[in-house]
Amino acid sequence: MRQLVSLARTFVGRVLALGLLTLAAMLPLAGLSFLLGRSPKQSRSPHRIVWGCISVALDFAFTFVTPALALTTRSVRGTLRIGGSMLRRTWPRSALYDLFPPLALRVNSLAYPANLPMLELIAAAGLTVVGLLAKDATVAFYLREILVNHQDGAARL
Repeated sequence: MRQLVSLARTFVGRVLALGLLTLAAMLPLAGLSFLLGRSPKQSRSPHRIVWGCISVALDFAFTFVTPALALTTRSVRGTLRIGGSMLRRTWPRSALYDLFPPLALRVNSLAYPANLPMLELIAAAGLTVVGLLAKDATVAFYLREILVNHQDGAARL
């Protein structure tokens, strides 16, 4: 347990930095959505579809960024380069890791928005579990493709 907490502490800063970078990229879109008077949470809003497409695009682009951030380098810019190059280098072998999980989860949550709180909770929990399993498979693919022996990574394998 102590090792897990110690390892988690090493990830916090870099994950927050990546999150802030992503947030900065999303702020103009959120501002535009606010100015147009629509919330991305409205179930029948065209903005909901646009936000879903943006979410799928970001999930696709960041497929290998998070494993690189955890296992290869502490640099957020470095992870973006590594993730992008791995996406190009392994395509189309990585297509299932790149496309299926984010696309299936986002389309499912957009197509069938839950109106009942309990149903929404059950759907969110189920989609979270499926998403975590897909991320685990993505990390396994990353480890098969990239030799992880860098001193800069947080996880020591």
